[in-house]
Amino acid sequence: MKLDKQNEIDKTIQFWQKLFIDELNTQNKSFNTIKTYNRVLNEFKEFCYIEEVSSLKDVNKYFFNSYIDYLKQKGLSNNTINLHIATIKHFFKYISENNTDYIDILSNIDKIKKIKDNQKHKEIITFTSLEWDRIKGELLRSLDKAKSYNRYTKPFALFLIYHTGMRADEVLHLKRESFEVEDDVYKIKIKGKGDKERFNYISIDVIKEYLDKLYKLQ
Repeated sequence: MKLDKQNEIDKTIQFWQKLFIDELNTQNKSFNTIKTYNRVLNEFKEFCYIEEVSSLKDVNKYFFNSYIDYLKQKGLSNNTINLHIATIKHFFKYISENNTDYIDILSNIDKIKKIKDNQKHKEIITFTSLEWDRIKGELLRSLDKAKSYNRYTKPFALFLIYHTGMRADEVLHLKRESFEVEDDVYKIKIKGKGDKERFNYISIDVIKEYLDKLYKLQ
């Protein structure tokens, strides 16, 4: 597999992201782990697109430091930023080991260090797998019970956020034509920062039933 695909950074990252996630699935990684990887890579893909990077070979430590600054400006914690660093390094390692151009892109960012937190350690409370399952179950029950369009849209929006990691404002601006079928997934057109378009993806099996109900209630 070639390192770059069609010389478009969003398509290149999207191409490798699918292969990378497929690899994680074969390793029986948890749903939440894979969801986190996808969320981080989607954020990184958008930043590369906005910055008009032409190739993954151009992602060096200087560019990556700019990405870290971008995450800080968004108000993300040091722990979350460190998660981004670790995830993207893992992603770049996979690409370096599997592209047929034999190009090592990991070495460009491998020396990026995790951010040290000088504050006293604070326990971070996160959802457990059981709690995530309860959230998902409650969303599905709300979708099944809703009999009107107005009652249906809120749980449907949360359902999309849960499965794709999209921002709330991105979901609110979606239209019927935002959803396009591509192979076995829905390709969701999103208007990102600077009015630039990007795409998110969700399996047809996951959403078709609920998307069809949304259209019927309109």
